[in-house]
Amino acid sequence: MYTGFTHLHSSLRYILVALMLISIVLVFKAFRKKEGLPTGQFKLVKLTFILTHVQLMVGLVLYGISPRIHTVMEDFSIISANKELSFFSVQHPVQMLIAIAIFTIGYIKAKKLSGLAQSKTLLTYWFIAFGLIFISIPWPFLKEFGTWY
Repeated sequence: MYTGFTHLHSSLRYILVALMLISIVLVFKAFRKKEGLPTGQFKLVKLTFILTHVQLMVGLVLYGISPRIHTVMEDFSIISANKELSFFSVQHPVQMLIAIAIFTIGYIKAKKLSGLAQSKTLLTYWFIAFGLIFISIPWPFLKEFGTWY
């Protein structure tokens, strides 16, 4: 079960990053035109919002069943000596929760707006959230985290 959730969480990151980039580009184009998103494009934004929260739920389940986290919970002092445990037990979850909170606030605010205000709100909040998410992902090319973490 742990392996399946690990692979699911790791695979979804690529889909989510792609959808976030596409959404941000669409919002940026609408912002440059000084207008809001057309209904069809806002549906893609909504899909991105939903997938972000699906990824959050998978991550929370993974956090609960992770052997690494169980090890940390037994002796919290070990995270100061181990960068990997520190990253996965504290840094990654906290940064992602903050990013998803920013992402969610931006979506909720933008949903109530229209026109340029909608585009500006989404662009501001989602750009910040995307930056935080991007630096918080344990990318496979980072040797200290391995390939499927």
